[in-house]
Amino acid sequence: MSVSLILDYSGTVCTEAPRLAIPENLDKALQSSGLKTMGMDVFAYWNKVVLPYWDIAKKGEISLLECIERAAIHRISGGYTISAKKFVKIFMSMLYPHMLWEKAIRSFIENSIRIVIATEHYKEAAEAIESYLIERNIISAIYPHKAPCTIVCSSNIGEAKDSGVFWDAVKDAAEGAERLIYVDDFNLNEAEFLSGKDIDKKTHLEKMLKNSSRFLTIMGAKEIDIFPFVLENIFADKGELEKELATKIRQIENAVYV
Repeated sequence: MSVSLILDYSGTVCTEAPRLAIPENLDKALQSSGLKTMGMDVFAYWNKVVLPYWDIAKKGEISLLECIERAAIHRISGGYTISAKKFVKIFMSMLYPHMLWEKAIRSFIENSIRIVIATEHYKEAAEAIESYLIERNIISAIYPHKAPCTIVCSSNIGEAKDSGVFWDAVKDAAEGAERLIYVDDFNLNEAEFLSGKDIDKKTHLEKMLKNSSRFLTIMGAKEIDIFPFVLENIFADKGELEKELATKIRQIENAVYV
């Protein structure tokens, strides 16, 4: 039976980028880029960059750089744009896959498991993700191009992850696999990053599982498995985080190789 493993990226395969939500990490990035000296503090970043524009940015209507430029505290200058570009570079530098996922993905591909990265992200993200995967000897391509690991990114598709158009692209990238295995944190490993407020995890997860099941069913596979990849605390000590990741990835490997 042909198998396709559909993986969410940020908060699932990539555990570093969500850690930018830690206030001291975000403050350091804003300081390092120069944005902080121009009035962009942690509060302003969430409330002037992320929250007002995420709904259109994830559909590729504007980039992260453009979000930052629109959020300028003062009139945009050449210096501000340079700092904004530095911040985007810092953000994109965090989009590498966790080393445990690298090893697992390479093994899946060696065993003829097709990988589809299904991610909701900024316009700059797809090329960064592709670059990091290729650097790690994972043959990858950005949809509509295909490879053993195909990246379907919402900003490239022009639709969010809750759209049928997005899942049509995932279906095409999965190339008619008879069994689909979907792994996603459903934003619960990065809730602060997306909402800036506490959410009812149980209600949110139930809703996301229902929606995902609906979209995956339409894809027409004979078998569908959904694995919520919800960590105790993605902001925990990296040693503790690695232990939990190892356990969860083993569970997925066991399910894939049944």
